[in-house]
Amino acid sequence: RTRSVRSPARFGGAACGPLADMQACEGAGGACQQQCVPALGLGVVSRLVASRESGLRSPRDLAVTPMPGRHLGNFSSGRHFHTDGPEIWVANGASHSITIVTGANKSDPIAASRFDRGWYHYMMNVTSLSFNSVAESGRDPEKDTFGFFATCQDNNNTYNGLKDPNFFMGPSLYSSAPEYKNLVRHDGGPCGLGDECFFLHADMLHESPSCPGIVHDPETKTAYGTVYWALDGVAGHLVRYDFQQPHGPGLMDHSIAAVRRYPE
Repeated sequence: RTRSVRSPARFGGAACGPLADMQACEGAGGACQQQCVPALGLGVVSRLVASRESGLRSPRDLAVTPMPGRHLGNFSSGRHFHTDGPEIWVANGASHSITIVTGANKSDPIAASRFDRGWYHYMMNVTSLSFNSVAESGRDPEKDTFGFFATCQDNNNTYNGLKDPNFFMGPSLYSSAPEYKNLVRHDGGPCGLGDECFFLHADMLHESPSCPGIVHDPETKTAYGTVYWALDGVAGHLVRYDFQQPHGPGLMDHSIAAVRRYPE
């Protein structure tokens, strides 16, 4: 079925072009036609909520946590934070860190940046992150990873340029709960309210170096809900990662997982 579509009066009321251009690409030229709908719609209003002063360093991706206020609380690292309203987590590719913007809908958003204690591997050139946002999955509460997040690193594992790339790189999994050992001091001890705190990864897999993107799979069939889809920029594959049971912070057993590759 087809119907006649006309652009809004503000664009002259002209008829929209065909859904597909059937003419040859070679030799095509001339000015682009006016689009019927503005790219972001007419009701979008932009507002600055974070900047370099907030800790951003080449931001590559963002995600809204399903549990605002959980990680920072109202006081952490010697500072006060909002615990209500949207909370945005930003992947900083240039500083290998996560900036957490609390109260993003308020007139005074407050931000803090956190690193992995071993950022040179687990968050090196972090370029994407995604939360498990499935709140009522029906899983065993002892296994459910609701509120966990995974990061993807656009790097071939050079340890911040100190070694030749060995391509032993992939997504890192984290719990956003602030308990020890999810968060630690620089020396690995418990992180107090006035301390600078660092992430410890809950798991990591190493099959997708130079990864530009990752997203959580909201399926509810697996026991832990740790299925993520990522891109392998070296092989050019889509990779399905099931971390299965995370090894937990402070441990290094990365052998429990199911990995499937989907070449184009």
